[in-house]
Amino acid sequence: SDVDLKQWALDDQGSWVTYVPSFVPKPAAVLEELIRDIPWGQGKVKIFGKEHLERRLTAFYADDGKQYRYSGGPLRSPIAFEKGPMIIREIRNKVSKVCGQQFNCCLLNYYRDGSDNIGMHSDDEKLFGRNPSIACISLGADRDFFLDSKKGGNKVRISPRNGSLL
Repeated sequence: SDVDLKQWALDDQGSWVTYVPSFVPKPAAVLEELIRDIPWGQGKVKIFGKEHLERRLTAFYADDGKQYRYSGGPLRSPIAFEKGPMIIREIRNKVSKVCGQQFNCCLLNYYRDGSDNIGMHSDDEKLFGRNPSIACISLGADRDFFLDSKKGGNKVRISPRNGSLL
């Protein structure tokens, strides 16, 4: 395909990241639609045994009623892709086509301002399987995105542009 991309190896175990700028056409309109149409909620996480409100809003879409758990607790019940906005399905289909595989769930994070964030974490939940592929669409303001292999290797800092795919 005619996709402009950059790729970095994170380690010698097969972990890598691919960056595709300008993946989502009209990203400002897509972001506006998602902010308006998604049933956002603010979850809680446990950090060192203490419960805190997440510093972002989230929504979770999935096939098969999959339950997504992290930091000590489950998210709200997943929403079936068919019940979400059409744009979610369109982006999922485009990501699946470019990546050559079907994705079974979609966690949306809405960072309302510069103080909303998520810290370093591992996307290693059992739901994803043993060697998962994680796709991330960035919409809105540029933010630094850090990747670090648990097995040693390269640390990668990327500033994804509005509408890009990691």
